[in-house]
Amino acid sequence: MTFRVITYSNFTAEDFCLKSNIYIETILKAQCVPIIVGGSNSYIEKLVEDPVFMFKYKYDTCFVWIDVKQSILNNRVNI
Repeated sequence: MTFRVITYSNFTAEDFCLKSNIYIETILKAQCVPIIVGGSNSYIEKLVEDPVFMFKYKYDTCFVWIDVKQSILNNRVNI
């Protein structure tokens, strides 16, 4: 099950959180594990830290940070 958040030019961190919460709940209802990948750190921070979305209190989480040059990433991942 794969979901992709389609963004637009004025897509805010709050928009990201609202969409993400819908997808996370859908994935959990299907008894799968949601994995949030990519995006801006500010979007992820808003999702996790904002008390309105209650992310930290609702879900067990594990964060993995990978910092790699785009050229290396392109060689390793089929885009």
